[in-house]
Amino acid sequence: MLNLETIVLGAADVRRAVEFWSRALGYVPRGAVRDDWAVLVPGDGVGPALALDLSETPAQDHPRVHIDLNAADAVDQAAEVDRLVSIGAERVDWDLYPEDPDFVVLADTEGNRFCVIDPLHAGPQSSAPAPPHLRALVRHFADLRDGIHGGETTLQGKEAVFARAVGYLDPYVRQALAELNRTLLLDTGTVEGTGVVRGPDGGLEVAWTVTWAQQRDARIDPVTIKAFYGHAFHHPHLCGGTVGNWPLNVFDQRDAAAELPTLRSIAAADLHNLVFQRDYRIVPATTAGAIS
Repeated sequence: MLNLETIVLGAADVRRAVEFWSRALGYVPRGAVRDDWAVLVPGDGVGPALALDLSETPAQDHPRVHIDLNAADAVDQAAEVDRLVSIGAERVDWDLYPEDPDFVVLADTEGNRFCVIDPLHAGPQSSAPAPPHLRALVRHFADLRDGIHGGETTLQGKEAVFARAVGYLDPYVRQALAELNRTLLLDTGTVEGTGVVRGPDGGLEVAWTVTWAQQRDARIDPVTIKAFYGHAFHHPHLCGGTVGNWPLNVFDQRDAAAELPTLRSIAAADLHNLVFQRDYRIVPATTAGAIS
């Protein structure tokens, strides 16, 4: 399976382009910046790289390939357009705008056209992609229809995809549990993972937990995030110890990062449900007065 790794843009002045795109995206150089070549990568390590290649070919007024950048909403779109113009972008008098567009066309310092998108725009010509978690759900339903997962049709192939997904997911699960441990358990908990094992039904599963003294004393289960590919399932899922199932569609690091809000929600909901199995006193931050 192929992954989108790098987008390459031509530039008449590579160093000038590096300065613009670094500020535009919060990217940082990977390796040396040369006069004829540079590669920028996300500061947090999530997302495709952007390479700038020295080119004497003029930028196209109507390029066949361009970059779309998502803002949060219409207000953020307007603010981002103003910010990008302030650091060197130019507004383009685009002659192909539809009625009520969801995008604004700009050009970078080298004349390369790109768009800033309002993903919440509800106009009839909206071309914005769905949010990552909804794209994953659409893909999940399509795979159910077609009987595939990650391009695989056999049980062995799907289990291999699941094992890779666990590797991508692991740091984000641990981040979600560590945040809960730090804020609500006052760093008294221990985060652990089982690794991929065979479950009782013969399928694959992995569980991450955070345990702490009050939870053990109350004889209740730890906060749990679980990924499983049940023997009778077409696809793997995520769940919590007391929280229902989510589709799991993770095929690379970017997919895994998009699951972080879901992982946080599972962890928080699981702790909430455990409180109702006992009471608020199992949460150290509550009894210590750290939360008001």
